[in-house]
Amino acid sequence: ETMQLHRVRMPGGAREQLTFLPEPVAGGGYQPKQGRYIVFGQDTGGGEFFQYYRVEPGHPAPVLLTDGTSRNTGARWSDSGTWLIYSSTRRNGKDTDLYLMNPADPKGTDRLVKELSGGGWTASSWSPDEKTVIVQEYVSINESHLHLLDLASGRMTPLTPAGEKGVSWADAQFSRDGKSVYATTDRDSEFHRLVRLDRDSGEVTVLTPDLKWDVASFDLSPDGRILAFVANEDGASVLHLMEAQSAKERPVPRLPVGVISGLSWHENNRDLGFTLSYAQSPADAQPPAEVRSTDPAAGLAGMLVPPGGGR
Repeated sequence: ETMQLHRVRMPGGAREQLTFLPEPVAGGGYQPKQGRYIVFGQDTGGGEFFQYYRVEPGHPAPVLLTDGTSRNTGARWSDSGTWLIYSSTRRNGKDTDLYLMNPADPKGTDRLVKELSGGGWTASSWSPDEKTVIVQEYVSINESHLHLLDLASGRMTPLTPAGEKGVSWADAQFSRDGKSVYATTDRDSEFHRLVRLDRDSGEVTVLTPDLKWDVASFDLSPDGRILAFVANEDGASVLHLMEAQSAKERPVPRLPVGVISGLSWHENNRDLGFTLSYAQSPADAQPPAEVRSTDPAAGLAGMLVPPGGGR
């Protein structure tokens, strides 16, 4: 009678339940690369004081990773699957500081990375060398800012213009060379557009200048070549594929009219996973065989989605 984690090994495969807990599981996913274990979030009684747990397939007893009392959200894996950065109110019960841990050894590695003031701080993306993290500062639905956090020193510097008012930035991701950042923003527009932000100069290149709809989400392929993004076009999700450097769009298979979420590339740079909900079906994971394009490079078939979202 509660939401639990399940595994399906292949399109149309049998469902295998992985957690059997009295409280609902609030999203989870495999450790990247090796997939040795799963990290998931869970609260008690709907109180939203989420904790993170580690569970290994075949060993159903979960291991508590966080302190058991604070609110922990916004977990982001490093690309290697070694580190997890997350927001927590552990220090004083209200401010969302940033913490870092290796979930395989939480007691030996969990540490405070950056002490912050306020409740709107979350990590957005790791740099390829895993030395820097993009941090989003959420002020309101109409205003948010991006910062760069050096994990070794704890020094944080603005990525978007400091003090800029009334502009929203979201879903920031590093490019694969770490020299630029992809994000969505309503800067100079009534819509959230997909942009590329140069890390050193701050120059912003709009990648969707002619799209008169909000870009709701996106994901960059592991090789950094293709951006998959979803536009909210008159209430329906429309999937797009774009070459990251040239901003040239590629053909996309026709999908049922509905709502797309959980966009995530496979490591093979060919398959794209997502959840689709439409009139004839509730939310369901779409198997890659149903969404392949005739262009192999543009083909479509991932993922920790902890409380507060996550890549």
